Amino acid sequence: VQLSFNTASAQAFGVLATTPAIHAAAVARLADRAKALSAR
Repeated sequence: VQLSFNTASAQAFGVLATTPAIHAAAVARLADRAKALSAR
């Protein structure tokens, strides 16, 4: 599987897909980055 990004920084902002067991931890880990990106 190859992922392709449309930005040079290879960051995607949008859907977060995780298993239920790690969802809360993933949201917490990415919260600051999501806030910064949504403020642009």
